Amino acid sequence: MVQSQLLRAHIQEIEELISNLLPAAKAGCPSSRDQVVSLQKQVFTKRRRLRSLPDEG
Repeated sequence: MVQSQLLRAHIQEIEELISNLLPAAKAGCPSSRDQVVSLQKQVFTKRRRLRSLPDEG
């Protein structure tokens, strides 16, 4: 249960970073685009890991 809470919190933090970087990425800043892509991959990985955890029930 603690692990899933940590993953959810970390996913939320990463998504906030993505939101902050998105305007610059859309404006064509290559480093921001690269960071957004990297952060999105991290989110996908963490969501996959979250789905693989046993149900909290």
